[in-house]
Amino acid sequence: MNLFMIFALGQVAMTAPPPPPVAFEDWAALQPIEKSYRASVLCRAGGRITAELALARGVVSVKSIEGISHILTPSERVSIDAAVRSLGYLDRVGIGCNGQDALISVLGGFSEINHKMMRRSVSIVWQPRGISGMGGRTSPEMELLAEQR
Repeated sequence: MNLFMIFALGQVAMTAPPPPPVAFEDWAALQPIEKSYRASVLCRAGGRITAELALARGVVSVKSIEGISHILTPSERVSIDAAVRSLGYLDRVGIGCNGQDALISVLGGFSEINHKMMRRSVSIVWQPRGISGMGGRTSPEMELLAEQR
């Protein structure tokens, strides 16, 4: 009798229709509402440098940067926020050492220009006396980098 019940339940389970597929209409609803990335490195000449940036409501902003005997000032925060706001997405934060200076790289979303995928990026030169942009610019700016394959 017990074998008959197990056999009957097995037959019913095999003939049951599969559940209907689930369709997602809004994939953005699956993305996190807020996230942050923090990077910290120990440079030989400069000491520890820490940078944290956040993405909230589709806007990238700086949370904190400190190191090399320098903390983020309010005017530097405004300058960095203006540059990273246009990234559209926060992919990663990296820090590289260069003697007493550090290079903070913030990678964002992609843009298609002339059928080429370009990555949005902001590079911040962090120095004991303040910040600057790449190539001697007075402040960081958003740049488009060719995506390497």
